[in-house]
Amino acid sequence: MRIFRKNNKMTPDQKKKDSCRSYANVYLSRGKLVKEHCQVCGEKKVEMHHEDYNKPLEIKWLCREHHLKIHVEHYNGGKNGKSKKKKIFITVPFFKYLGSIFKNNNSIKLCGV
Repeated sequence: MRIFRKNNKMTPDQKKKDSCRSYANVYLSRGKLVKEHCQVCGEKKVEMHHEDYNKPLEIKWLCREHHLKIHVEHYNGGKNGKSKKKKIFITVPFFKYLGSIFKNNNSIKLCGV
């Protein structure tokens, strides 16, 4: 990763997001931030979601499925469809399929799967 980062510097937006995630993770590791259940379905296994990267401690706790749905809606333009970003279509079964491939292949490492 160090070699990659040396050759591929973060943009200011990426730095801001990285800093926000790190800040929240420090609070989580120190016990000042406590994980909750998914705010949509109540699942216990959750991920952090930041609506605003200027507020690192304002977190929505979501399971993987609902977290992906939020990001897919964001990249597909949300409800008003005015996003300039390229449309992507991601499904939870597809990520599970990829995870099973990478878990069974010892030569490829994938973080978080």
